[in-house]
Amino acid sequence: MRKNVHENNNPRLKGKALLMFGLLCFSFFLFGCTQKEIVVVNPTQSYGGMWGKSDSGFVVVDLVTPDVYVPITDLNSNHLQNFVFSDSNLIPSFDGVYLATITTSMDSANNGNYGMKLFVDDVGQNNCYAHRDFKVGDTGSFGFTCFVDLNAGQIVNVRLDDHANPVGDATIYSFNITLSKIN
Repeated sequence: MRKNVHENNNPRLKGKALLMFGLLCFSFFLFGCTQKEIVVVNPTQSYGGMWGKSDSGFVVVDLVTPDVYVPITDLNSNHLQNFVFSDSNLIPSFDGVYLATITTSMDSANNGNYGMKLFVDDVGQNNCYAHRDFKVGDTGSFGFTCFVDLNAGQIVNVRLDDHANPVGDATIYSFNITLSKIN
């Protein structure tokens, strides 16, 4: 007479079966997921960038008053990881120390001394600044790199001014900013 399989109450056999079933389920979980299905928020990998480029100038910064900073606009975003891009502004999702790298190529309508500064929530960051003298018709590049403390939700942008009187508008041919969280 044959024994019914259900009558076998061998605990070692049950343990092995449960272990095999668990490994099978775990392997389906591991190998059944694709990279697109997994969302990992890692605040240590926060970076974002904005840029603009045109051989004829993508934006003219309308400078009216000496030493008054005007935002650089008409920018595009790229490679946003834990950043939000809104109206030529970058907004971090996490607090931390960020490395900022900014470059631009421009010319001026007047002879002038142009300053470029990073702003956080409408406050100029004096440690994130560069200036350059321009003559009418000269096209030149300048930029800077700095460290800046940012909190989640703060609005970051770059602005230009002219220290000369009378001021001259600036035509921007290329512009790049990258912010990378380092701590």
